Amino acid sequence: MTITELLTPAATDSPISISSAAAALTITEATACRYLRAGKLTHLDDGVSAASVEAYAERRAVNISRTRAVPGWHRRPTGDLRPLPRTAGPVEEAAAAWAEAARLEALARKLKAKARPVLEEAGPGTYGPFEVRFTEGRLDPDTKLIAALYFAVFGEDVPRKRSAPSPKVSPAA
Repeated sequence: MTITELLTPAATDSPISISSAAAALTITEATACRYLRAGKLTHLDDGVSAASVEAYAERRAVNISRTRAVPGWHRRPTGDLRPLPRTAGPVEEAAAAWAEAARLEALARKLKAKARPVLEEAGPGTYGPFEVRFTEGRLDPDTKLIAALYFAVFGEDVPRKRSAPSPKVSPAA
């Protein structure tokens, strides 16, 4: 097969709407638009090439099956507090593990918040099998003061950049 044949859409290809492409790939319409701009999907007339959506779905399925980062997401490293649900594939398993980790993290935050005042009142020392001590705490920059000084000197707001996006996993409706 030549490069021209690979880059030319098939004669039987038909355009589909961005919303249909997004539904077929189970992504949002905004993500489908990003895929179009990035060249992962192909424009065709006033829509998206159905063949490019199908080809991308096949490539994604192969990549997901090949790039399973950690086999056995369903197994817990320590203790069985709550069994993780068995799912269809590695992405679903990863999402289930992420959601369970988020639940445990929230529980740990609540327990630590309840224990903190008791430990602060008790002070440092040895209590049964536990040694309690306190660190000096970290120094955080005074961002309001920095922004005010920057504005006073340069006459504009402090330049900012976004941090890396973090996955938010919740049960599908």
